[in-house]
Amino acid sequence: MKLGPSYLVAGQFKQPIGLEELSSTRQNDFIAKALPTNLFGVGRRLGLGHGQDARRWGYSLGVFGRELANGPGRGGGFAARGYVAPVVTDASILHIGLAVMDVDTDADSLRLQARPGADLAAARLLDTGALRDVDRQRTYGTEVLWLRGPVKIQMEAMQTQIDRYGAVEDHDASSGYFSALWNVGGATWRYKGGLPTMPLPQEGGGLLQLGLRIDHADLDDGELRGGRATHWTLGANWYWRTNFKLSANYVKVESRRHAADGVLIQDDPSIIELRAQYHW
Repeated sequence: MKLGPSYLVAGQFKQPIGLEELSSTRQNDFIAKALPTNLFGVGRRLGLGHGQDARRWGYSLGVFGRELANGPGRGGGFAARGYVAPVVTDASILHIGLAVMDVDTDADSLRLQARPGADLAAARLLDTGALRDVDRQRTYGTEVLWLRGPVKIQMEAMQTQIDRYGAVEDHDASSGYFSALWNVGGATWRYKGGLPTMPLPQEGGGLLQLGLRIDHADLDDGELRGGRATHWTLGANWYWRTNFKLSANYVKVESRRHAADGVLIQDDPSIIELRAQYHW
């Protein structure tokens, strides 16, 4: 239900943290989400939300519980996001945002892990293992977006704090990414509701995008060694029309993690990904 620039929402929806996560799935820049989104995002949860968009500024609030489906997303909490657009002209747009999320962990346990830049990969090169005696997880996010004609520059950084009971040490982890997209044919990026959008071709003829992303995560803190990783991704998207696109990514991974016995595990795979995406 929309009330002018304000809105209320109830049901299962994306919680307001993460510029990449909140952007339309139809226009994913790369095949796999960046490390901050994979590690710290909560995605869609059942809850209540409120927000407002005044073009040059806006905010959104969410109170949520578990996933509606029988998925891994459990534990209730809240999330809030605010943004300003100090530059909004016909030539360019600059957007800056902040977000916070607080989650009461399910069964007082938590595990941070991520695949190596490929959703179909079985291995988790980053993995804290199962953390017990966890009270809450609190995540802070910053985001910067710059749009100028066919070019989009996007950056996010997230820091999470895991509060644990008793004498068990708390744990901090961080992650961030930088990405750049170019619409080769000159299609202009747009901006709505604090998010980037792009007009897609209605008929055959297509729209080609080229992109670069660098994302990094550090899950090491004190004696808990979840690992560190950096992903370099080169990507190309070809939108045939509004509901069909082909994507190709090359991902170079650099990762380091200490096993339980202290042995350093180094794994630096190279990955090629292809995807055909159709939606209706």
